[in-house]
Amino acid sequence: MDHTWEELDQLAAGYISDTMSYIHTVQEFCIIHSMWLLHRKSELKRMQDVIMDRAKKINPTANHCLNSEDKMKAFGEYMCSKVTEVTAEGRTQELEEELGCLLEDTLKGLKKLTPFLEAVEMLAVTSLSVFEEENPVCQLPEGVSADAVRSVIAAARRACPLLIHFQRDNSEFFQTSLVNMDLLAFQLDKYLRVSQKLYEMLQESSGSIPFHGINYRAENASENDPCPILTNEAIQNMFDHLTELRRIRLDQHFRMTYLSRGSAQQFIDQFSQSFSKMQQFLEALEKEAVQLDRMKMGASIFRILCSVLGFVGGILSVVSVVSIVLLLNVGSCLGIAGAIIGILICCIEIGFNFCHGKKIKKIFENYSKDVKIMLECLEKAASPIIRSTVPDVLNVIATVLKAAKITYSLIKVIDIIADASTLGAEEVASSTVKVVTQEVKAARNITNMAANLTDIRQLAKGTPPARSTCDLVLIIGSNVFCMGMDLYFIYKEIKTLANGDKSDVSKVIRRRASLLKTELDEWEKIHGSLCTGLSSFETSEEVLQRPFYTLHEESS
Repeated sequence: MDHTWEELDQLAAGYISDTMSYIHTVQEFCIIHSMWLLHRKSELKRMQDVIMDRAKKINPTANHCLNSEDKMKAFGEYMCSKVTEVTAEGRTQELEEELGCLLEDTLKGLKKLTPFLEAVEMLAVTSLSVFEEENPVCQLPEGVSADAVRSVIAAARRACPLLIHFQRDNSEFFQTSLVNMDLLAFQLDKYLRVSQKLYEMLQESSGSIPFHGINYRAENASENDPCPILTNEAIQNMFDHLTELRRIRLDQHFRMTYLSRGSAQQFIDQFSQSFSKMQQFLEALEKEAVQLDRMKMGASIFRILCSVLGFVGGILSVVSVVSIVLLLNVGSCLGIAGAIIGILICCIEIGFNFCHGKKIKKIFENYSKDVKIMLECLEKAASPIIRSTVPDVLNVIATVLKAAKITYSLIKVIDIIADASTLGAEEVASSTVKVVTQEVKAARNITNMAANLTDIRQLAKGTPPARSTCDLVLIIGSNVFCMGMDLYFIYKEIKTLANGDKSDVSKVIRRRASLLKTELDEWEKIHGSLCTGLSSFETSEEVLQRPFYTLHEESS
């Protein structure tokens, strides 16, 4: 089907209009970038210095004591957290809600960034040859030169590899989780640094172009413009070329491949090799979390039994003291039995958590090896590439060196992920506290039994047992205190079972694994997109780089 000059002119007008619209989007974000960056830095600071700091004080870890400069203060905070453990859940929930509100603002801010990133990506795959002064269809608004537009496109091509850092679903990644807050803060900080680099690379070139509105052709071009002296063949060739250019710009698979063209095949090969292993590692983490939950449930049931025995034993001990009836020391025996069983359960739980903690650490280490390789592929792809169509090579080299310093820091995320494996020690520490508690209760009951044995000997001699008021107060007080502890543990464990609460370590594992799963899913999408894009990449790139109009077309 032959196309007329008017159809070619209309098609070119749409392509140029879209290009100017993308430039305008870049300009708009560059104008608000300073304020946008200020808000995001404020959110990051609040996340790191306020919420994260308060979260550490609610549940400080053993590493907090070891790594703190003021170890005495850190140890005091650690012990205080054990005393105030009753209110820890409520305070944690308050922080979760505060973090959720903060992340809502962060996601709204990142949505403002999205059109800018999309515009840069579109400009990077825009044909430079369409914007030539001698091109008869290149009719730009007054005050805008073709060289200025070409400069913006060239800047977008220099900067576009950095867009690989933003290839994720932020709404899935930035989920409210105190456990993952270190990773969330790391990712937000990386976004700020990379967006700053994008701004620096695009602000100068885009700022020199005045914007005249998306529909500028209706104002600047007359419907009665004379048709240039072009052969019908030239018009058909230019129309087909422009149609292909529009298709290429809308092809997300080509755009993804264009961003990472230097490392696309390497990423595909490495992901294909590592994907199944990484899935198996995440499944293994889930299995370990299930085992920890089962252990917690079993231990909770036995602790309820131990606490019930301790409570009943405490009642009998108090009755025997008050009424001077020994009850054959049944109360003390029950209390000691409950304490001994409790100690055994806690020791088993400690050993179980320790063994599974080592397995979990090994899984994280193996997973981290593959993650590191994948991140290195992405880092290589994200390094700006020097293209022959970009002027001022020395400036581009300087840009590459600066960007390399920024993007390489992503590898540090491996250290953050690996830290999750150390959290098993906190579960062991918690179990140790329970052992100490059971030992205290056992000592209380042994003391009661010793006192009761003395009473037995005295009664056997016909001498009524005599106890001072102070002794009675101490014995009864210790029993009442431990009975109160038993009631608290019974309530706590029953509530845990009723709510189906999971092990603290399994919660950490699942939340970490969930975050890692979102990254793995995004990498899978990138892999699929690159596989599709590479199949026709060379052909599409040849169309993109091909001259759009030459003088011989006019004379032919």
